[in-house]
Amino acid sequence: QDEHSGRLLQTIKKYPETSHYKCFESGCEMAGKKVEGEFIPVHMRASSVQIGSDTLFVWIVRDISDLKAMHDEIAQSKRLAAIGEMGASIAHEIRNPLAGIGGAAQMLLKSVKDNPRQVAILNEIIILVFRIENTVNQMLDYARAWTPNQTLITPMQLLKEVGTEAQTLENFKQVTFKFSGDDSIAIPLDEDLIRQVLWNLFKNSAEAMPEGGELSCHVQPTQNELIVTIQDHGIGMDDATIKKLFTPFFTTKIYGTGLGLPICQRIIEAHKGSIAIHSAVGEGTTISLRFPFNPQPAQIEAIEQS
Repeated sequence: QDEHSGRLLQTIKKYPETSHYKCFESGCEMAGKKVEGEFIPVHMRASSVQIGSDTLFVWIVRDISDLKAMHDEIAQSKRLAAIGEMGASIAHEIRNPLAGIGGAAQMLLKSVKDNPRQVAILNEIIILVFRIENTVNQMLDYARAWTPNQTLITPMQLLKEVGTEAQTLENFKQVTFKFSGDDSIAIPLDEDLIRQVLWNLFKNSAEAMPEGGELSCHVQPTQNELIVTIQDHGIGMDDATIKKLFTPFFTTKIYGTGLGLPICQRIIEAHKGSIAIHSAVGEGTTISLRFPFNPQPAQIEAIEQS
């Protein structure tokens, strides 16, 4: 920073002689420092005014943090779209041969029932084929154009239904669900798709709490959106992991496909909503689902009072 500032001062001092500085033409991007000490990207544009023998400078400095973030987000979206298209192409090529391998293994299994070793090998082949088929199907799901079939759904009711179903499974035996917030507001959602999202998020939360714990679900309406929050008290994640969570095929699990959360994101975005994840190692993870919400006058009054 000091080196850059020094060069800038030298250029300004020489300006009366050279009459040239790019910040006077198209502007320039630099690092600015906030009062709190944080460095941010800024765009600077300068103009000069001659008053007598003195040259005065006028500087317009604009914080472009949001603009840079938006550009990065667009670039990331393009990369993910390309990955999705490539994955779908590969999936179509894999699907037919895979079905042939699985079918052949099942046929052979019938003819070697008396040979335990061969039965074990063929069962392993069938299991692996099933796992690859699951990955292929998820690749195709990620690449598809999601068109939600929306009907009025009460998010709290759906959360409770999925939570009740989850507690019948072994990996949820030590998980306690806690529900809070508005249990009456209904918004247009595709029930099947949102149920798929909740199952995926609940499953991730349960896996993050191997010793069990509380899984909190909260529904909070505002004047323009409805926020569904899912919070666990599991192992948490560091910032580097969080940044990669929505990248296709990135996973921290041994048998994970890395497509669960990207598919969830696609489904939420198809509802014109957004998904955000906040986490800290050893402190747990909070997931926020935000959906568009246009409350009626009576609902607005209730929201303001709450």
